Amino acid sequence: MPDMPGDTNLHIGRMDGRLTALESRIDRHESFVGTKLGIIEAKLDEVLMAQASGLGSNWAFRWIVGVALSVGAWLHGHYTQPPGTH
Repeated sequence: MPDMPGDTNLHIGRMDGRLTALESRIDRHESFVGTKLGIIEAKLDEVLMAQASGLGSNWAFRWIVGVALSVGAWLHGHYTQPPGTH
């Protein structure tokens, strides 16, 4: 760099140092945020899988209860009607 009048070279050096430090902080911040977002995404995946599993088990439970109630209602109607009305 050519010689410049006064403290211009000193100021340019300081600005270069500050810019380098700022770039370093930005890189660390991006790395930190990327790690945290990865953790959040993993937790969200776990929650969604648990919810999907719960929905499947709820559907199966409702289906089984519905079948049991239907069979129970049929049996109740079959055995409580007077003879000859079937």
